[in-house]
Amino acid sequence: MNTGSCLCGKIKYRVRGALGDVRYCYCEACRKVTGSAFTANAKIPFEKFEFIEGKNFISVYESSPNKFRYFCSQCASPIYASVGEEPAFVRVRLGGLNFNPETQITAHMWVSEKPEWFVIADDLPQYPTIYDGSKN
Repeated sequence: MNTGSCLCGKIKYRVRGALGDVRYCYCEACRKVTGSAFTANAKIPFEKFEFIEGKNFISVYESSPNKFRYFCSQCASPIYASVGEEPAFVRVRLGGLNFNPETQITAHMWVSEKPEWFVIADDLPQYPTIYDGSKN
């Protein structure tokens, strides 16, 4: 079963179907929320994401106009993000998954905000800001 959870285990969720492409995001907001150089995100249809338990522990923060980050109110684990222009999709944070998804990393986004101390060591496309050529 394709499940995920927060650090404290109060929130449990399921992802139905394949995750699709994954992109690494280096924007300042993603770095701040994870405490790391980037986040690994899979954009999926919202209908493929469901809470198993703990939905009442979800908190939301509007990190920039029309961009929302959903996280556990108890342990602050990021669960997913959404963008107002694309209400049918969520961006699931791979770090919370309890399984190894069959997926492919396709790009590095917001490399204009990448910290100097992190070196990208692959040949994947790099975009200075956001790029979503697939729009799915």
